[in-house]
Amino acid sequence: MYYFIPSWYKEQKSFSDNEKPWYFGQSKMEFDDTINQVRMFAESQEKVKLIILNYFPKLRHFLHRQDIYEIEYFNLFDWFQGFDSRTPYRYVSLSDLVWPKQAELEYTMFEGKVYVNQKLYARVEYTPEGSISLVRYFSDDQLQKEYILDDRGFLSSIIYYQAGQAQERVYVDIAGRWRLKENLINQTVTVNQKLLPDLAAIYPNLAALIEAGLGLYLQQLRATDILVIAANQIHNNLILNNAIPTKKVLSFFRDRQPYADEQGLQMLLGQVDLAIVDTYAAQKRLEEIEKPMSQAAKIYQMPPFDSRLNLGVSQRNVEEVVYMTLDGLPDIQRKKMLKQAFLTNEEIPNMKLILVSGHKEWLGGYQSIIDQVLAEINLAEVYCNQEQVDKSDHALIELNEEEETSKERFAKQKFYQLVGYGSEQEIITAVSKARLVVDLRQIPNTFLQIAGISAGIPQLNLGVSDYLVNEQNGLLLDSLDDLNRGLHYYLDGLQNWNKAMVYAVNQISEYTSGKIVERWQKLIGGELNGTSD
Repeated sequence: MYYFIPSWYKEQKSFSDNEKPWYFGQSKMEFDDTINQVRMFAESQEKVKLIILNYFPKLRHFLHRQDIYEIEYFNLFDWFQGFDSRTPYRYVSLSDLVWPKQAELEYTMFEGKVYVNQKLYARVEYTPEGSISLVRYFSDDQLQKEYILDDRGFLSSIIYYQAGQAQERVYVDIAGRWRLKENLINQTVTVNQKLLPDLAAIYPNLAALIEAGLGLYLQQLRATDILVIAANQIHNNLILNNAIPTKKVLSFFRDRQPYADEQGLQMLLGQVDLAIVDTYAAQKRLEEIEKPMSQAAKIYQMPPFDSRLNLGVSQRNVEEVVYMTLDGLPDIQRKKMLKQAFLTNEEIPNMKLILVSGHKEWLGGYQSIIDQVLAEINLAEVYCNQEQVDKSDHALIELNEEEETSKERFAKQKFYQLVGYGSEQEIITAVSKARLVVDLRQIPNTFLQIAGISAGIPQLNLGVSDYLVNEQNGLLLDSLDDLNRGLHYYLDGLQNWNKAMVYAVNQISEYTSGKIVERWQKLIGGELNGTSD
């Protein structure tokens, strides 16, 4: 069996889930290497299982959102708290909770509020299905405690506050009995040994507790199993400190694991059998780090995402959409790229820029940069953000006859879009409608490249990549000054574009889930079907 330990943590805070209230939406990409790895192995009829280390009361929602709900998993905190796969689901509404007799309930689309004697008594958050997920209790407008319900409808933990500061988190079981008490001031964790006799009475922090609990679980793995660990300094050591009878694989993804600590990485590579990286640059970096070592892991570059034939439809449209990513560039280079793009747009009448970020919270800053660039090249009166226009359409409808000049000026304007995509599907949909993908980061985004191949869309890159073959499925530009040439190369007629599409279609077969799993198995030591179950 293949076991996968993911890295689904909140930034800057270890072992907390990465969920936010559903109505905030996803401001950045959640999709990572583990999500697609378990998909690919499951599709190839391999037996896979996730090992979830962090406290994750909304785990089922996350798995469903990533289309891996059916994947078997072991959640360490479920074991700590006495939950298992047989724990039933239930729907919890405001009326299911006990409130004071004089309580007045107020419902909104996103939350419920409870008032007692006209003072706020509680605030309630819901899941997308309308079941209660969180209750905050107040006294004299001061937060006193929080009840966290997991997505199966049971009380999972309680956080107690004093003077607005979180003091203690108590993890409970389905009967409401405490199992763990986490001191949020000094980080120590107390264990109810009557219910968890295999654990010590107290641990210095959650990491030590997780290491102990994981060690007990890993004892049941066999030598024929494979353990794939998402490389992350949050959990690397606590996993590898345990005796693990299986072959061990480290999966490096983007900048999740820092490369600055060379000595730490050398120790890490010496503890595993194989290291899988997502980019050519990461492979070279790790090979340099491991050079002094006589015994170290084998390092290979492997696509973290698989291709799926999903040819785009841009050739059917007069508008030539250019999908251009803004992330990962210094401001000077980003401004230079935008200048080149807008000036080239003046030369190609049907061209339309879709300017994309993977972080919706960055869009305001990017809009300021775009406005500055357009002013510098005297095109501020020519180009307008389509998103802003859509929001103000109603104002244009109300223009009277005396404002005909404004109407005419609006009709002559050219539009671009500035958008933030927080999901895999949003990117796939946008790329399928594009004529060209532009990613001028030093290390191109692997998922975007695979999406481009799947759609048969050519790409413009500055950084070397295994996924782009120059003048076949795209162009490797010499510098930012070469962007104008690259845009004309693929937008002046369809000859070069058609050539790139044909090449990309032939590439798709090399990056299917089946082919990628075969490559994994050869690197690990051969086909494992029949040798593990």
